[in-house]
Amino acid sequence: MFGRSKKAEDIDALLPDEPSGKNYFLEKGFSDLGGTIRESFEANGKTASKSFSSITGSKYSGAGKAAMGVLYFFAGIAVAIFGTILTLLISVVHSIIVFVIMLVVYAGLGLSKLIDGIYRHTLGLSVVCDRCKVKTELPGYHCPVCGKTHYRLKPNVYGIFMHKCECGQKLPATFFIRTKNKTTGDVYRRRKLDAVCGNPNCEARVYPDESRPVTITIAGSPSVGKTAYLTAVSHELIEGVFPKAGCTVTHYTPEKETMYLAAAKDYKSGETAKTIESTDRDKPSAFSLSFFVEHAKLKPKRLLHIFDIAGETFIRNAEHERQLQYSYAGVILIVDPMAIPEIRDRYEDELDEIDALSIGGEDPNQVLSAFVAKVQNAGVIATGKQIAVPVAIVINKIDEPGVKDVFSEDAISAYKAAHADCEEDKITDRMCRDFLMENRMGNFVTTVDVNFKTVRYFACSAIGHTRGQGIYEPKGVIEPIRWIAKLTDKQLARLLDAGSE
Repeated sequence: MFGRSKKAEDIDALLPDEPSGKNYFLEKGFSDLGGTIRESFEANGKTASKSFSSITGSKYSGAGKAAMGVLYFFAGIAVAIFGTILTLLISVVHSIIVFVIMLVVYAGLGLSKLIDGIYRHTLGLSVVCDRCKVKTELPGYHCPVCGKTHYRLKPNVYGIFMHKCECGQKLPATFFIRTKNKTTGDVYRRRKLDAVCGNPNCEARVYPDESRPVTITIAGSPSVGKTAYLTAVSHELIEGVFPKAGCTVTHYTPEKETMYLAAAKDYKSGETAKTIESTDRDKPSAFSLSFFVEHAKLKPKRLLHIFDIAGETFIRNAEHERQLQYSYAGVILIVDPMAIPEIRDRYEDELDEIDALSIGGEDPNQVLSAFVAKVQNAGVIATGKQIAVPVAIVINKIDEPGVKDVFSEDAISAYKAAHADCEEDKITDRMCRDFLMENRMGNFVTTVDVNFKTVRYFACSAIGHTRGQGIYEPKGVIEPIRWIAKLTDKQLARLLDAGSE
């Protein structure tokens, strides 16, 4: 269960050299044993050969030379026979001693790897970089003395319990070991070391502290309401659902807190700050609103990354970085019903002036095609093969003409009565599918089903009314998050249920 996958080995091969000395027994134990035995037999052979070659090369003459020749002959025979036997016996004893030591060393390594692997696997520990989107089992840890980065700080050839940095500082290589700073005397666990992204080409600082990342990506074309959805869902989670469930929420970094405070301000005013398309190629195209969630029943704490990206960047495939989060994260694809030609033709004239200026301008079928291609590229999935990541298709702006009557409470009650065979939690899914089919979006529904294994449709209104007309009154924004959590993190899902009651 804890063996190394080919993908892990490929990633490891790309990492820079580790600034640690390798454990002698794990690196050279067997090779040095073989070399020592080989050299011993070679030395014995040379001694025997020297004796035989001296038979005719004696400086004596006559009877003395003959006597020395006989002496050298028997000396050569003795070395060849008894020397070989003695060398063999010594080699056997040496080998047994080394094998016993190696057995203890490898048993220690195996046990340490097993315990550390079970610990990380059971808790679901990993690191997601919010800049480059690479997900790794461990980050790169900085030596607290010299600052060099250790990307392989776990039980391996560099050490069973600890790695020794080139500067002489010992670093904990497992979760249960502590080491002392040789300069300051401070005691460290691995999780408390300063860390950077596990991708050596990124080196963005990360704050794992042994948390389990929960990553959700919001996707869609311009003006479908992605940023409004992010504003609504983050406020509902941070200010409502999680506190109600008894959770403590802390922001990932001061920058993330500033980002949230700006969103909270928009929430109160009813505004939405348009996501600006980044032109700086040194900055990521997709940004995240990230925060930790802690609870007595949530071990380890969760680190939520909710990614958003400018719709223009999304639709033009103009991202600065590969969107790897699509390969391991739940995805929420936002659809503006007014972008559906059938709906737009009938109801555009009924829209408020502000709402009319905020219609998603891209055909949902084209958006879906771009989305499928991005997910396939992120996970290196062949065309025609179904994608495993859970996808929530969210029909937004259900407070607008053409959809508000379709998804009203009366309409939902009537639909339940007419479809008694449908499970309670799938009512909205069925209603959304029917809505799309009835409005000539059958190809959209079919494409989704063909390409994704796990799909659920939802309907929501991120703002709840026309933009700029007072505090947000979101409807249905938490349900997609809860559904993804039930598939990927049941402990978190139970807290979301408790906080939503």
